[in-house]
Amino acid sequence: MAGPNLLVEIGAADLADLIAALSLHVGEVKRNSYHTRLPAWMLDNVRRGAELVGGRGAKAPDFTFATIYRLQQWRGGKLQKIFSGGKFLSVKQNPAGLFGSSTF
Repeated sequence: MAGPNLLVEIGAADLADLIAALSLHVGEVKRNSYHTRLPAWMLDNVRRGAELVGGRGAKAPDFTFATIYRLQQWRGGKLQKIFSGGKFLSVKQNPAGLFGSSTF
């Protein structure tokens, strides 16, 4: 992804629920065992996301699992940045702060 600007933490319990749900898609996991790779991918997202989202040399957030996103907003007929730089969103934070609140 070009220009990611958001790293969103996922809690261990939520990740376990996702893995359990994925494992019920029997045909899919027979073709590709997504459910076994998901935790490693989310661990790697924290490692890579620290610099991709936070900038070169940025301190990694205190997350174990996360997903990397590029958050933009559709305004005036085109996608525009919502904030400058990158943000780390923990499970303890309210995501409403991403849209203009002073939470970040």
